[in-house]
Amino acid sequence: MLYSFFFFVSFSSLALTCSILVILTKNPMNSTISLILCFCSIISLLLSVDVDYVALIFLIIYVGAITVILLFVSMLVNIRVSFIKESS
Repeated sequence: MLYSFFFFVSFSSLALTCSILVILTKNPMNSTISLILCFCSIISLLLSVDVDYVALIFLIIYVGAITVILLFVSMLVNIRVSFIKESS
């Protein structure tokens, strides 16, 4: 019982901290990495409650697809901003 409570408190505080970092960081890459950590902590919470199907769907859809798209877009935006600075 004490182990499961410690597990819940640690991963829920990690999810809360990462979600605050998503909002407060100014760099989009750091924000996306914080979002990935937030999703992974939520997935571990879902796995601790034995909701395996929902956790795997969450992993495939959110971490696997949406976050990768956000990473690629933020990388392309950073490249274009540096290209605009060099040309002007």
